[in-house]
Amino acid sequence: MPINSIAYFTIDRNNVFTVSNLSGLTITSISNVPLDENIFIFAVCLNGPSVWLWDGFELIDGENLLPPTVGEILRANCYDEPLSVIAGVPANTNQIQGPVPSGTIITLPDDSRDSGLPQGYQVGQGVLEIFLNGQYLRNGYDWQEIGIPGSISTTFQILQDLVILDTLQLRIGVAAGYAGSSGSGGGTVTGGANVGTGEGPVLLKISMEHYNLTI
Repeated sequence: MPINSIAYFTIDRNNVFTVSNLSGLTITSISNVPLDENIFIFAVCLNGPSVWLWDGFELIDGENLLPPTVGEILRANCYDEPLSVIAGVPANTNQIQGPVPSGTIITLPDDSRDSGLPQGYQVGQGVLEIFLNGQYLRNGYDWQEIGIPGSISTTFQILQDLVILDTLQLRIGVAAGYAGSSGSGGGTVTGGANVGTGEGPVLLKISMEHYNLTI
């Protein structure tokens, strides 16, 4: 989208309506948008490369989305997986043999809500959250991302010891955190919050900010 532009649908607020694709989408400058109750703002681009969707998502530095891709992203699941520290041999990716010393690099469990596909995240965007036995862990203090900013990673480094019966909970927030396109170039989404490792990922960001208060 060009800067200072808006993408909108013309709807009928007095009747039930369905938007099945983007064929009815109008893109125009902000100054030309009609002031009407039946105008539904789908996306807006102000003075930068970011395009903001109607519900607060920020679409950044990605390929143009095909209509089916948009729908798949908006219906995508959250990534929310436990990782248990056990004494024996792990039976699946939701288990890790312990004890686990500080400095260990750990692979994210597969996404059980997305057919058990491998899980990834974009480094430096703050989309991955980790909890230990219900307590929030701080990125850069209790754990750290692995990879250069902007790259796709499937691992992280724990910066404290884990003992038997500890449980990590790993989360990437709603409708994506991040979704990646397939490497085939077809513009499809791999599903859920998974990040594809192919070329030209489509990135859909939801902001998650955390602040530390020292008393």
